[in-house]
Amino acid sequence: MTQKPTSKPNLHASTELPSDFAVRLGVWIDQGLLALNRHMCGLGALVGKVVGDKSYLDNPKGIAARAWVASGHAVAPNGSLMRTHPIGVIGIGLSEQETWDLAANVGFTTHVDPRCTVSCCVEVALIRGLLRGDIRNEEHVNSCIERTFSYAKGNQDHMNPAGEDGLMEEELDARLDRNEFEEHCYAETLEDLNLDEDRKIGYVYKCLGSAIFLLRSAMRRNTALDGNDPIHVASIFEDLTVDLIMEGGDADTNAAAACALLGAYVGHANLPSHWIRGLAHRQWLTDKTYRLTVASGVLPGTLEPKEDEGAEGPRGLMEPSERRQRDARIHKREAERRAWARVYQTEWKKRKFEQRRPEEQ
Repeated sequence: MTQKPTSKPNLHASTELPSDFAVRLGVWIDQGLLALNRHMCGLGALVGKVVGDKSYLDNPKGIAARAWVASGHAVAPNGSLMRTHPIGVIGIGLSEQETWDLAANVGFTTHVDPRCTVSCCVEVALIRGLLRGDIRNEEHVNSCIERTFSYAKGNQDHMNPAGEDGLMEEELDARLDRNEFEEHCYAETLEDLNLDEDRKIGYVYKCLGSAIFLLRSAMRRNTALDGNDPIHVASIFEDLTVDLIMEGGDADTNAAAACALLGAYVGHANLPSHWIRGLAHRQWLTDKTYRLTVASGVLPGTLEPKEDEGAEGPRGLMEPSERRQRDARIHKREAERRAWARVYQTEWKKRKFEQRRPEEQ
């Protein structure tokens, strides 16, 4: 074990955040989430390739840009978008420009495609605006989207993240195609987004488009009843989230981005209470949320470092033998849960069959 680490509670909005995040991302891939002693899961191909490069920490953006160029400038997955929403909270105390810059720079540690960058910037700008009370209706949503698109399109570092020479204006313009952006950000239905499209479920615009669509849907439902029915408002989050998940595709990632917007809109008091009660590590998550709001200046207070917030976790980095033992225990528990679920499903189907009327059997 290494020496126990200390955290930097006020690092959140500093210029050190992207490099600090890159270090933590590497630890997560190698060690898992040490704060909760959980193994790494859900690693995307692009993030694995970029962070797995031996020179990654020397130049995260450069390594990410090299991987993007090697793909023929084609790879634009949703990995940076699904993790970006806490920056919207940090942005409450920053200007919109500063919030965009921070989201872009953290995103650059793994994803440099302009479509990924603009998606992250749209997400955090919407969350920032919702939490500040600046965004209250669809007109405000549209204005925020348009400001963000102009910001990304007009930033040379975003449009040419690899610093390639000799590019024609048409080549740069095609990297952030306006028509495709509109098709996703102004979709009229979830079906229009084709979230379950073969070989494209992880495309960043599908994730962004579904998040924005759910926010618009929540606003429309709330407006229809003038927001005066607390039971109705409390049902919005759950109903829309279930609708989204039932579309399939990369459902958990789509929900991560969409629920961040929905939660910022309806507020904590209107989240489904039975979902909150069922959260694993609920108290831990509540504590981290509180500490983020204090660190971001939303709530008053002073934060002391917590050992579990250091990059190396509360007990330091694990030896390979320790990781193997931990992962074996976790995999065993997961296998037991899957086996129990299969038994339960079989029994449930059996009971449903036995309950049918004789003429249906």
